[in-house]
Amino acid sequence: MPRTSRPARLVAALGALLVAAGCGSSVAGTPQPAAAPSAGAAAPADAVAWTDKVCGAVLQFADAASAKPNITTSDPAAAVKGLSDYLGRAGTALQGSIDSLGRVGPSPVQGGDVIVANLTDTLTKIKTSFDTARTKIDEVDTSDPQAMSTAVPAAVAPLQELSKLPNPTAGLENNAELNRAAEQAPNCQKVRATPTG
Repeated sequence: MPRTSRPARLVAALGALLVAAGCGSSVAGTPQPAAAPSAGAAAPADAVAWTDKVCGAVLQFADAASAKPNITTSDPAAAVKGLSDYLGRAGTALQGSIDSLGRVGPSPVQGGDVIVANLTDTLTKIKTSFDTARTKIDEVDTSDPQAMSTAVPAAVAPLQELSKLPNPTAGLENNAELNRAAEQAPNCQKVRATPTG
């Protein structure tokens, strides 16, 4: 049986950590109801349509973040490339989410615009972290196992801070009308069904 190198195992472990950090973040989550909506309470159609657009924007990143990086533990260079590719895909999806949020239009419900602004701000911070980590990962010298064993953890360490960001969907969860709309919006249901790593 081939022996897996320490740097490759380290990259694989960090990849798993990265997936957990990206998926465990409240941003990749979905609006969860604070309380079950009252039976038969239907949200206005414009609120459902708007909330569906917001969830559709979030879904782009949620889908990308839930996909695990392709990390080959027997090949440190391939492991680092797999991690870099994952960060690149997630960064692209984040930008797509940010762009889509910019197109959802004004909220038909009071407080919705603030929720989108907070969500956009949080996703922008996450994208910056992913882009910075990817740049650092791409600079790792995979031919030097000693350097790799310190450079890879240092590159992804800031991503662990993402779990400390406030939940930008809390406003949606706490807004009864938007919460009811999320219960009826197809994209919100898809976000809820997205695996979390």
